[in-house]
Amino acid sequence: MTEAELFCDALTSSDVLPDSTAFGVVVPPNWNGTLLLDLDFLSAWRMPIYQALFAQGYAGAGTTRNYTDPVGGQYIGPWVDRVLAVADRFAADVAEPRRVIAWGVSRGGHVALAMAQLHPERVDGAIPRGIYGGAASLMNQDLDLMFSLKVLLAPDDDRLPVVNLSAGLATPVPIGLEPGLSAWNEVVADAQSSVQGQARLALAAALAHLPDWVDGSVPRPSRWDERAIADGWARNIRTRIGPAGTFSFMRPVFETSAGGNFSWNVGVDYRRLLAGHRRDIVRSLYLGAGLDLEADLDKLDSAARIAPDPGATWFLRDPSVNYGGDLRVPVLTTMTIGDALLPVSGLDALRSAVLRSGEGDMLRMTFVEAVGHCVFGLGEELALVETMRRRLDTGLWTDSTSPDVMNELAARFDPGGGRFIDYELDKFERAFLLGDPFPHVGPDTSVGAVR
Repeated sequence: MTEAELFCDALTSSDVLPDSTAFGVVVPPNWNGTLLLDLDFLSAWRMPIYQALFAQGYAGAGTTRNYTDPVGGQYIGPWVDRVLAVADRFAADVAEPRRVIAWGVSRGGHVALAMAQLHPERVDGAIPRGIYGGAASLMNQDLDLMFSLKVLLAPDDDRLPVVNLSAGLATPVPIGLEPGLSAWNEVVADAQSSVQGQARLALAAALAHLPDWVDGSVPRPSRWDERAIADGWARNIRTRIGPAGTFSFMRPVFETSAGGNFSWNVGVDYRRLLAGHRRDIVRSLYLGAGLDLEADLDKLDSAARIAPDPGATWFLRDPSVNYGGDLRVPVLTTMTIGDALLPVSGLDALRSAVLRSGEGDMLRMTFVEAVGHCVFGLGEELALVETMRRRLDTGLWTDSTSPDVMNELAARFDPGGGRFIDYELDKFERAFLLGDPFPHVGPDTSVGAVR
């Protein structure tokens, strides 16, 4: 039985697009005029959410994921085009919606955000969940982590790749088969066996702004529990170099899409990245380990840097994967604070771009106190849709995205309630987005802004 058949007996129509991508449309009898567009609309795991939304009168339309793009699975443009093609079919075969909301989780969230940024004339709002701040943001964070680990733990070990994991491959590296991954796991495991190694793991994680809580089997660390924070950072590092991790799987997929490495750390001042609370935690760990933090920061500053591959810089120029800040429709995001795959801190790249553009009132960010990738509850998802409905009806956010209001809404839809919390994103002192200048670049290393 296909996903479309599993999805729901109420499918108004289903078909395939010219490129063979399956799509479907549901219009409930009590349709309220709003259409929800979703990359993953026909995916069976979306059934409970859509059944609840259909009961409230929302129509839904979208596709299943099609992985046949020759450029690779992390190039968002074709996915956006497919979902918008379904919207065209909806308007032609059903009716012109009164309102269209793009939404989705993970890759579907990026498609929703890209629709809002690239095609504001086609959607009235967007609700992307479980996203990063752009491809450059995510891969630069990954580069900061792996570069720091290499310099601090094994600078002369040629077995340890940092970038170009997809070099010479026609397809992304199969999960767990990249030869360098076993070497990386050995080096990290060895570091964990000593307090000195643990301190250096913590420094690398702090520089990459990794979350310190990614394992639901342990409590969320308190703000000043340095040992629990260091343990959380180490767990995150192990996840990132393990099967399906950001480094072990997502980097090869991204590099295959772009045709090479498009991340960089030329001109990055790692002392500047180590700031605030994270600096205090690392300093204490270094003191306890008898290490010289300044000496290790000197090593990072003097190490040879990495620039983007010239043939991959087109990926940095593509606005469907590196988001600007010029929002013309309201966007409401949510993210779990303990996502080991996509660090919540990366959203600062998106927030900063929106604030620089003067469109800060178009963006609201909410955060869920949970670990895992896109593990949002039914009530939390429905609360987001209701909040966007109110924003579109009134033209105002007011206090509608505060944790108290969001949790009250979530409890109305699901007795389990919501887990929305106040959460302050760290400010990144880092060039992440297209056109950002590199901070603290010397005359001999400057490559200017990536254009």
